[in-house]
Amino acid sequence: GRITPVAIMEPVNLAGTTVTRATLHNWEEIEKKDIRVGDTIIVRKAGDIIPEVVKSISELRSAQSKKLIAPKECPNCYKPLQKRKADQIDLYCLDTSCGQTKIKQLIHFVSKKAFDIDGLGRKIIEQLYSVGLVKDEADIFKLKQSDLAPLERFAEKSSQNIIDAIQRAKEITLARFIFSLGILHIGEVASSSIALDFSSGKKIIVPYEFCQAIKLRSQDEWMMIRDFGPEGARALYLYFQKPENAKKMIDLTKLGIKLKLPDKKLQTLKNKTFVLTGELETFTRETAENEIRLRGGLASSSISKDTDFLVVGKNPGSKLAKAQKLNAKIISEKELLKLFK
Repeated sequence: GRITPVAIMEPVNLAGTTVTRATLHNWEEIEKKDIRVGDTIIVRKAGDIIPEVVKSISELRSAQSKKLIAPKECPNCYKPLQKRKADQIDLYCLDTSCGQTKIKQLIHFVSKKAFDIDGLGRKIIEQLYSVGLVKDEADIFKLKQSDLAPLERFAEKSSQNIIDAIQRAKEITLARFIFSLGILHIGEVASSSIALDFSSGKKIIVPYEFCQAIKLRSQDEWMMIRDFGPEGARALYLYFQKPENAKKMIDLTKLGIKLKLPDKKLQTLKNKTFVLTGELETFTRETAENEIRLRGGLASSSISKDTDFLVVGKNPGSKLAKAQKLNAKIISEKELLKLFK
């Protein structure tokens, strides 16, 4: 439900891609940088990935420029926007029934780093939500070819392809499943840490079993996991205490969702944190990160004092200089492949 201001601008080539949107982060940043409608701006890719507005060139500002004013209401449901905590900067729509909030949750749920359901992009999810076919995550796995075929944009073949992709997605790694839930403060790294710490005598469990196991552990116990602070521990614990989320786990279990646990025998990179920069030749960045996680490692998007390895591909970005300053071990793609063996 976070409201993130985005700058819409004339197309510009940035690090090999054409960009028309850039994040403004939050309203405090907008005020601090004094960014206005009609300004000429400087844009860069933060962490070599996300376009962001660095500053406005005030010398080129026209007399017709307008100051940006922070919204007071959600642009979708018109409920008042709030801060989660008094000292926080970001504004949120905290209405769980807000249509845009639900759509964003569903888009995240099927995204590449989560269930990775091919064919279910933003526009299709919005369409399925608007006609009432998909209102929550479980509804995705109830879809039939006959539900999709009559809709605009769907031919018989394309609708069947989506149904096939949904069926293939029913078995997912525990780390990706945790990430798919969109729990506050729990991103990819924390999701991997939870999955690696989770112990069971089985290779595969169901969502309901995972939910029950989470409830047996206290917030203090979750805080003992690497890369997992008090906010994440609290968010994880509270998420599974809510009746609607417990019901979601039951519904997903009934629909045949299976969670693959990490193979303890393959944990050759356990608790090692990797960051990747530049273009890889052997596989995509996402595939490399998944291979790292399968072996117990943690794949992060940013360099920190906890980074053990920086994997450098062609045309590395600013992460290389930062890793050198922090004395992280810098390895090539070939060296990473050796670690996978």
